[in-house]
Amino acid sequence: MLVPLSHFHWQTLRAALRAEAAGRPPLLGRDLRLSLVRRTRYGTFLDELVADGLLVTVGEPEPATEETAGPVQFRTRYALTDKGRHAAEYGEYDRPYVPREAPLSGAAAELEAIRAARRNAFLAGKPPKEKG
Repeated sequence: MLVPLSHFHWQTLRAALRAEAAGRPPLLGRDLRLSLVRRTRYGTFLDELVADGLLVTVGEPEPATEETAGPVQFRTRYALTDKGRHAAEYGEYDRPYVPREAPLSGAAAELEAIRAARRNAFLAGKPPKEKG
């Protein structure tokens, strides 16, 4: 299933791709915070990209100082994965579709109830009902 990226996430991945293409080391999270808005204040957008498999953390976070105080996400270095490179280039990435389980309803539920009743009767040693 193709998943489109939001413009903000796409910009973040493009910045990481440009740094990689220039031969620079993986960027710090604070360098990937391109727009200084409330949504990016705590660095959770980086956690989302890591959870989706688009970025990967590299090494240990840098120690906090007075200048670099802030969330640990901004002191960690991030590199692109292969999926992240593809997403940075095309603005979308592939994620397997996993349907969630849902209870049966309608005719399927009725048929399943009949089958369960027959199975339980058979297991209890009762003869099946004759059709007639």
